[in-house]
Amino acid sequence: MKQRGRISKAKAMIPARMGERFPPPDDMPGDQSVVWLEIINRMPSDYFAVQNLPLLAQYCRHTVNAARIDKLVEEHVANGFKLATYDKLLTMQGRESKSLCALSAKMRLAQNSLDETKHGKTKNQSSSTPIWEA
Repeated sequence: MKQRGRISKAKAMIPARMGERFPPPDDMPGDQSVVWLEIINRMPSDYFAVQNLPLLAQYCRHTVNAARIDKLVEEHVANGFKLATYDKLLTMQGRESKSLCALSAKMRLAQNSLDETKHGKTKNQSSSTPIWEA
């Protein structure tokens, strides 16, 4: 039986078929949408759940903001250097980096959040030989 009335926002965001990927939100600017699509297409199709999408959107915003701040730092250094302005830019850059680190860890996008047991290693097993056996 068909549902009557409006479709909830959460249900509207669920892909219609299994294996379909979430598109970027309609209100997301183009540069953030590019980051969204790069991440969504890199992960398995069922990796993100609806409840993770706001975190992913924030991650995309912070990624673009970090790139913008990086350009500002480069321009500032090239066009004359004032320590107070430089310090503020680096503080902003650090704040974006912390946000990206936290969000990537929460969504398990960071390399250190991968479970090594899935790759044939136990957690205590080292991939290199000990120095005394070399």
